[in-house]
Amino acid sequence: WGEWGGSRERAREYVTPEREERVLAFFWSPDSEKLLFLTAADEDTGMYAKTRGMALRCRWNVYHVATQERETYRTCTPPTQLLEEFYPNFELYSRSITPWSPDSSHFTFSAAVTTIGADGYGEVREGAWVQAVSPPRDADPMAQRASRGPAAGLEAAEPFLAVEGASFAVWSPS
Repeated sequence: WGEWGGSRERAREYVTPEREERVLAFFWSPDSEKLLFLTAADEDTGMYAKTRGMALRCRWNVYHVATQERETYRTCTPPTQLLEEFYPNFELYSRSITPWSPDSSHFTFSAAVTTIGADGYGEVREGAWVQAVSPPRDADPMAQRASRGPAAGLEAAEPFLAVEGASFAVWSPS
């Protein structure tokens, strides 16, 4: 299995400067205004490559091109199959499948996510999640309301569990 996602030189190209994170996969939105990317702490990816069965904590991020803002979402743990087969080879799949909704207002992912229940205790839930993407801060208020799309009411900070137990999630093109 070797180094995560290929050679050591290639891996260094994808380390973000802010928090020493490695980018595991990235997808342009259908409107070409946002870049969705999955990151993991650099030291965690090295440990994951050496230790089978370790849960790798990751975060989805959205970069808004027009405003150069980065939106970071809650920590999640993708299924082992995605970490070992899909993400290291995402270039093979990135043109044929997408996590983005057709209107670029949401994305989907499969992972284990810790949520806080009504009783105040944390609960790990696994499955296919849908995450609303906030419009850039300086966006027109009318555009912000329109961007919520068919899933109005979803808050950008909290993903919605769409299918419990799902191990893979992609969006169907329009």
